[in-house]
Amino acid sequence: MSASDDRIPVELHEADEQLRARGAALRENAARRDRLGSGDVQLDLVRLAVKRGVDPSEADAARTRVVESVDVREARQREQRSIARAKAEADRRDLAFNALKISITSRVREALFAGTLDDELQRIAPDDPLARHALTSVETWLDQSEVQVLVVLGDMGRGKTVASAVAAFDAIKRRRSVARFAESELVTYAHSPTITHGDRFDVACNVELLIVEELGMSLATPDRVRAALFRALDARIPNGLRTLLISNHGADTAEKKHVGDRQAIEAFGAAYGGRFLDRMREIGSFCVVKGPSLRGRS
Repeated sequence: MSASDDRIPVELHEADEQLRARGAALRENAARRDRLGSGDVQLDLVRLAVKRGVDPSEADAARTRVVESVDVREARQREQRSIARAKAEADRRDLAFNALKISITSRVREALFAGTLDDELQRIAPDDPLARHALTSVETWLDQSEVQVLVVLGDMGRGKTVASAVAAFDAIKRRRSVARFAESELVTYAHSPTITHGDRFDVACNVELLIVEELGMSLATPDRVRAALFRALDARIPNGLRTLLISNHGADTAEKKHVGDRQAIEAFGAAYGGRFLDRMREIGSFCVVKGPSLRGRS
């Protein structure tokens, strides 16, 4: 083998090393371009200035300015990201709450989102100690995981819908699924043969928080109402899902005849059957709210 043949492996090795070095340099340059916002490149320029004889104090001052500008820029970027996340979360809550179509005034809604609902209730009814009764009952229920079903009975305008809005908003903030139906809608979906209605009833059976309002408004067909309600509850209770039921039925008994909560509950139970009351003794509770309507007050 000639001397030139002996040299070939060495030359190949040197060429390979040069290619690797060039590749590493290219990757480093690309990384520097990606790090332009961090100030690494600017600091490199300061170091280069020192090597070239620039006064050390001037180079250090330049380095300080670079570091401070980077810190300010990064702090600004963190703030912007935080603002963007907060806006995205607010938009998510707004869309989710709008989808429920809960009928509350814009002023109450704003107070709910701002966390000032107590102030708004105090403004509406400053001399009504029971104005917060429905709301307090729902808030207490939300903290009682062992109570799966809450029935709120009360005459019109006693804050039942506001209380249901608080429960819905709490679920939305916790990123839990929530759905709201009127009793008539639930009955329709339960007995309809269409796929769309069947899907909506499946939502009622599986959502983490189900709110059913206007109980008692469809009792012209009691068998259909009971069947729909029991089907939903029978699907939900074994899975530990929460259900909030809102009704005027039976509340006027306690309000107008001046009888106790027990009589109001019994009047409600007479409409929905002994089976419902028996199930409620195990996994549910009642709240009866009384007093004049809060609507129209300012």
